[in-house]
Amino acid sequence: MRGWLNSIIFVLSACDDNTENKDNEISQTLMDWQPISELQLLNGYTESLSLSTSEDRQTLRVTSNSDTASCFQVNSAISQYNQELSYSFNTAQCVDCLWRTSVIRNSGLLVLEGNAEQLAAISFASVDCTTYLSNVSSDELVVEKLETELPALAGLKLRFNLSDSVVNDLDENDWATLISNELNLSILITSMNTISDVDVVLENSLSNDELESIIATLPDKDEGVIDIIYGPCLEIDTYFSIERLAGFTPSIPGGAGDMDAVFVARRTCGSRNTETDEPATVARLIAHELGHYLGLAHPEEANGTLDDLDSTTTSNLMHRNPLLVSSTGLTDEQVERIMQHPFFQDLSE
Repeated sequence: MRGWLNSIIFVLSACDDNTENKDNEISQTLMDWQPISELQLLNGYTESLSLSTSEDRQTLRVTSNSDTASCFQVNSAISQYNQELSYSFNTAQCVDCLWRTSVIRNSGLLVLEGNAEQLAAISFASVDCTTYLSNVSSDELVVEKLETELPALAGLKLRFNLSDSVVNDLDENDWATLISNELNLSILITSMNTISDVDVVLENSLSNDELESIIATLPDKDEGVIDIIYGPCLEIDTYFSIERLAGFTPSIPGGAGDMDAVFVARRTCGSRNTETDEPATVARLIAHELGHYLGLAHPEEANGTLDDLDSTTTSNLMHRNPLLVSSTGLTDEQVERIMQHPFFQDLSE
């Protein structure tokens, strides 16, 4: 196994009762999603859905009504100028598409920003959840739309969930300050929970029983509060070897699905309460993964593919190993992109 720093990889993509609430959760508040269509998958494809434009921030939430795991992706995306916008087949992640996570498992968000602001019509196709190849399905997809104005005091609300293997001496304000310093954005941590420790080996970026069960054990929260899961040991099976992960964000952008959270691993995999990661290091990894959750990619992937934002450089926080660079904050282009995510909310309320 390689050392911690050299083996950091960032991926663009059993229930128990041991969850311990540090603070009582307030009654759950939901966002004003408006249903706009129910699309039937016929022989694996839906008809095209026409969309209206708006000056406000717009986000689509697409959810399968299937009782079992159901995966689908965008089949066509047509602009208001009748041009085909970029999309991808047969891959879970796409580096040059409208949305980095190409395949949605059960439910996902499509934030209409950048070229996607021009979206006038969209259709979907069913795919196999393992191979991502076309799959004949008769499921129904429920499409909802959320339109919101960007508030004057926009920031992120986070819920901090720490493994019981992690030694933590910081409170909500301490963690919020550290993460805010990395992103140069306003952060509010609503509560802190303790969760049971697990060791996770990912074979598929779309699903993992251990990670899903962590989410399932957490109490209800307000919609728009992002779960941070810190502590579980994360590894990925690359078919050639088992590699350690420093962080993992299942969907880019995040906001829906059974694994809807930001995951950051502790350094001390295989041991409990023996060493503590530096909080500043943890905060930087969380900030990086939050960037993915809100729609950002790496400036340059391992294969040389570049980000679509011209202002993003390899010295940026979104470097695929952010511990190798020291700069904090995001570029104006990056901030403009992530601010379109509906989970940027008014922190004055």
